[in-house]
Amino acid sequence: QRVLTGEKRFEGFTDEWKNTTLYEVIKEKSVKNKNNQVSLVLSVTNKDGFVIQNEFFGKTIASKDLSNYKIVNKFDFAYNPARVNVGSISMLENFDICIVSPMYVVFGLNYEIIDKYFFKYWIQSHNFNGHIKSLSAGSVRSILSFDAMSTMKIKVPSLEEQNKIASFLSLIDKDIDNLKKLLELRKEQKKGLMQRLLTGEVRLID
Repeated sequence: QRVLTGEKRFEGFTDEWKNTTLYEVIKEKSVKNKNNQVSLVLSVTNKDGFVIQNEFFGKTIASKDLSNYKIVNKFDFAYNPARVNVGSISMLENFDICIVSPMYVVFGLNYEIIDKYFFKYWIQSHNFNGHIKSLSAGSVRSILSFDAMSTMKIKVPSLEEQNKIASFLSLIDKDIDNLKKLLELRKEQKKGLMQRLLTGEVRLID
């Protein structure tokens, strides 16, 4: 939160951050899968980002006719307008191309202004979430249109500083992933040891 707002800065960076809106940063994409050339249907979840739809939900929920679905290319962003308030927005990283439901909003970035990984982390920040609450419309379910999202304000440093921030946060993510893997390993070791202790295969010595 502190590095994404400029409250905390890395040594060597002193330039003032630029105030702008997402209108200058993002560009909507609405390329349809007209010839059904793409068959990989993905959804965006608040926990795992882009997921293979039929594997995640355990069934096929996409229409048989996929020609109206929207194409998403690698490093594009997509979100469900009715679920963005719970974090269902993500950048496509693990696939080169896919399609998403016609109800989704798909957009790319202006790379002259913003780094894709900096933006990836920014949409996880309190700043972005606060904008969502104020701009979403709808009495029953909050809806965030692309036009409304485009009015969000954002402060951006130089591309060099953005890259530094994104790299720093990426290292933290890797540390977290490694710790999660270690935790799962310890859990499996505990299960195995419990099994042996509870069957008497291994006995404790006083």
